[in-house]
Amino acid sequence: MNVVLNPDLETLVKQKVTSGEFPNAEAVLEEGLRLLKARDRTQARIENLLVEAEESGPAIEMTAREWDEIRREVREAHEKLGAR
Repeated sequence: MNVVLNPDLETLVKQKVTSGEFPNAEAVLEEGLRLLKARDRTQARIENLLVEAEESGPAIEMTAREWDEIRREVREAHEKLGAR
């Protein structure tokens, strides 16, 4: 397969190879395609979760106190990860 890139993308591929981040242009394109596949899987998962949430019934209202508790837990988890 032959691929023709616009000048901006061609420059990006060359920079990635020249910097040593990738061994060749094919590796750069393979990584780009791998990321596209991952994005598609993630998008499909999000859509499935949204459908699942919508079908699960009405949402419950969260209080400001409950949101504050969630924020506190997230901050604590983030701080623990930063300590590693």
